[in-house]
Amino acid sequence: MRKRALTAAGTAVALLAAAGCSGADDKAGGGAENRTMVVAASSVPAGFDGDVLQPGSQAAVTQLNEPLVDFAASEPNESGARQVQGDKVEPRLAESWETSADGLTYTFSLRQGVKSARGNTLTADDVKWSWDKSIAQKRTGNFIATATNVKSIEVVDPQHVKFTLSAPSPVFLRALALYVPNIYDSTEMKKHATAADPWALEWLKTNHAGFGAYQLESLQAGTQAVFTANPNFYRGQPYFTKVIYREVPDSSNRVQLLQRGEVDWIEDPTPKQLQDLAAVKSVKVRSVVGNLQVRALMNPNFPPFDNPLVRQAVNHAVDRDAIKNAVFYGFGQAPTGSVPPGFQCATNVPLYDTNFDKAKQLMTQAGFPNGVDVELTYSDYNVWDEALSVQLKASLEKVGIRASLKKIPSADMLARSAIGKRDLPFFVLFEQTQIPDAGYSLALSSVPTGSADRNNYNNPQLVDLVKRANATTDESVRCGLLEQAQKLHMQDATWANVWLPGAYGVMKSDIQGWVWHAEQQPRWHDLKRG
Repeated sequence: MRKRALTAAGTAVALLAAAGCSGADDKAGGGAENRTMVVAASSVPAGFDGDVLQPGSQAAVTQLNEPLVDFAASEPNESGARQVQGDKVEPRLAESWETSADGLTYTFSLRQGVKSARGNTLTADDVKWSWDKSIAQKRTGNFIATATNVKSIEVVDPQHVKFTLSAPSPVFLRALALYVPNIYDSTEMKKHATAADPWALEWLKTNHAGFGAYQLESLQAGTQAVFTANPNFYRGQPYFTKVIYREVPDSSNRVQLLQRGEVDWIEDPTPKQLQDLAAVKSVKVRSVVGNLQVRALMNPNFPPFDNPLVRQAVNHAVDRDAIKNAVFYGFGQAPTGSVPPGFQCATNVPLYDTNFDKAKQLMTQAGFPNGVDVELTYSDYNVWDEALSVQLKASLEKVGIRASLKKIPSADMLARSAIGKRDLPFFVLFEQTQIPDAGYSLALSSVPTGSADRNNYNNPQLVDLVKRANATTDESVRCGLLEQAQKLHMQDATWANVWLPGAYGVMKSDIQGWVWHAEQQPRWHDLKRG
């Protein structure tokens, strides 16, 4: 996608012209209530297919689509923010469901009278067509189907759809709350399909047809996308009838626009910008713990990290107080275990405390009384990766681990830590599991077949615990197995579990209603002025 470096002033003029309102006031022209929200985004959506991860795509498809079920929101925390709860699923497009005694079939009763923005009524055919599309694409939705043991999807009648699993899955219902597979208006989608493109993927690059709270009105590549409220939305009309999603690539420009009251919401501020914005009266910063984990990963197949004493020494050398202040400007919190708090079956496992003397002792016991030279690799995938690496280098040197820093492109970081490669001995990379469940998280990040097991960690005992946990629907048994797995994971110390930076909603002070979701996108339907 083409991007433009815009000045704050130039962007503001464009935004105001697009919005057709003052932007700075809650009321526009003659006292009429301003129901347009302007978002300063990192990038305009590069497409509207949830199965294809592209810049801006998640932000859009979460507004254009509606899931069969969703997670219930928590009560407000001390900052006034709410977040989804991984153990509480509530109806959306499906108003109810029945599960067979063996846990292998789920039959969903669809809500009657639900219409897409195109005016077509939701039926079981839409659900089956949408899942068939994702499975055929063999991308994100197909992974979800495989991970939750989906064997087949069957239309029972127009109001009922049956999912058959190959084995019981304790995370199947939770997975249905994800933004993918999207439930499309298949009546409209089929109009744009061809023999060469049976799923209308080409049309989806610049169009959409779904049952969500919003519809796409217009798209200008590199400039803005305009969304308007779905007049048929079954949960009632959202407060904001129009959302202008404007591309402002530079985060400092986005911040300036918000400070001047010319946009209502901004994406992706840096930690330093969060600190500055928290002191601005016209700006509201809301935060939750979220699901983002900042880590330094050690591949136990490469020396010296094949020695567990070295890995433990690295963990004891992490200076979280310094990292909190120098890298995250006071935001976030220390981890509480191998998965974020709030995940289903998460266990509070004590971290290795910052103890340089203990780390030195461990290095001596490991056979490195004079220290060791290592390379710490990082990228620019997250804005804090370089500053974090510098801090880690400084604290590691105090215990005799002399780390040289190497920066590589983020695409190389992901490629070299992917299944089939995994050749980085020591590196900084985040984890962000989108189903808030310990069993799902560990299966992704800590089992060799998991796509996020980027440091090639493989403990057969842990693999067995996770496999057994993810094969039972008895939550007490499952959580007991996962507690053992999380303690074993911490004991093996292949992660330096550094920090939980948190998740943030950054908006004008009059915006209310933000609920954090695991893919980090607000639901515009939740938001209002007040």
